[in-house]
Amino acid sequence: MKPLKLLLLPLAIASTLAFVGCSDNDDDNTLDKTVDVTFRPTIDAEITRAIADGSAADQLVVVVFDDAMNQLSRQTVEMATATTQGVKLPLVPAMSYKILFWAQHAGNTAYTIADDGTVSIDYTPFANAGFSGMENLDAFCATVDITVSGTSTSDVALHRPLAQINFADATTAPTAATDKATVTLKGVATAYNPFTSTVSGNADATFTFSDFTAETLTADGTTYYYVATAYAFAPTSERIDADYSFAQSETVVRSSSFSSIPVTRNKRTNIVGNIITTE
Repeated sequence: MKPLKLLLLPLAIASTLAFVGCSDNDDDNTLDKTVDVTFRPTIDAEITRAIADGSAADQLVVVVFDDAMNQLSRQTVEMATATTQGVKLPLVPAMSYKILFWAQHAGNTAYTIADDGTVSIDYTPFANAGFSGMENLDAFCATVDITVSGTSTSDVALHRPLAQINFADATTAPTAATDKATVTLKGVATAYNPFTSTVSGNADATFTFSDFTAETLTADGTTYYYVATAYAFAPTSERIDADYSFAQSETVVRSSSFSSIPVTRNKRTNIVGNIITTE
């Protein structure tokens, strides 16, 4: 049996996002003092593949905090509106703000943004999402610290706060419907603070796949067939364990356990080799 390989590669993915926001404030004196501060989020690299291309992130959440991290406003718009009109926020000159930009798939129930900006994740809604639904777990974010001096426009790059873990076979393409892969990621984080880039919590996340994609994975010049792919918050140690099994017509033909897999946010880890059969 050929040895399996672990490959950790950078994921330079982001979404071009924009947003038009309005401030609900009944104090006319305060409104008179605001200026428009515009943010133009940008893509940091072009990705054309369907897997990990960021296209599922069709909703943008913008949360504004004061310098003491008291939440001042929270607004959500469709990505179509965001990308065509720009992020324009009415802010008060001489005041300092911390701003969170969070892009995700509309209707995604996995993420919750707390009042302090911490983003928690519940992996269970995506346990059976398969390839067709896994991209809806993908997300991107950026934070901005700003002291307002007047009307301004600046660029903001959104990056993936998640690690991507791929399982792929070197010789055999899985068959949709009759084959099934099951992956359990052990010790992944359950919360991420975008302002401090720290994580917390600990969970095991299990995902199953039977709707395999025709898209292939290329690493080190070799082409592999996708068997499973998942997103997760990497723990502080940036190491997780994983259990993997592959079944054909409900009969398990391959099972493996992996220890100390390297995982890092905005990077992908590829577990590749002969992972469908033992031959």
